[in-house]
Order: sequence, then structure tokens, then C-alpha cells
Amino acid sequence: MVYRRDGAGFVKPGNRQIFTIGLAGGTAKQWTFDDNNYGNPIWSKDGNSLFFSANLHENEKEEPRNSEIYQLSLSDGNIKALTDRFGPDSSPVLSPDGTK
Repeated sequence: MVYRRDGAGFVKPGNRQIFTIGLAGGTAKQWTFDDNNYGNPIWSKDGNSLFFSANLHENEKEEPRNSEIYQLSLSDGNIKALTDRFGPDSSPVLSPDGTK
């Protein structure tokens, strides 16, 4: 449904996914595999999770700006929603002590 963006022109096909790669290099690990766009991932303070924004709602095509903040557990790949409200939630930032 969204085929162009104001100022950016036509949207190229494909989706943004989440990958990690070790500091020494090697093969990248892909964590997300669907038709959604995942954006702005940041590391947890302990390095065991990633926080990111996405619109994973069933009606994401009809409400493209209704995104949430999610936590991806790197131990098991589980994704947990941290916000639940109508509207755009994006660009997560952790508190200085990493608890919020």
C-alpha cells in the first residue's frame, strides 16, 4: 500500500530485518524473517537483548504508523512487546543504568 515516501521517492521492495554479527566478524545471524520492517535496534546493557521498533500488528498495512517498542531475547529469539498504545513508538533509548 505504501509505494512512495515524501522526499524519498518510490519505496524499494523488501523489508528491514535484524541481524547480528560478532566483533571478530564471521557469519551474520538473522533474527527476524517476515514481511515486517524492523528498525532502530539498540543493545541492552547486559548484551542479552535488543530493543527495536516495529509495527507487528495484523493490520499494519492499514495503520502503518502504529508501531511499538519490542525486546528481542538473544538467548531464545523470543520477541516481547514493551509498549501497547495506538500511534508511533520508535527509536528506543535505555536509561543510563539500563533498567528502563
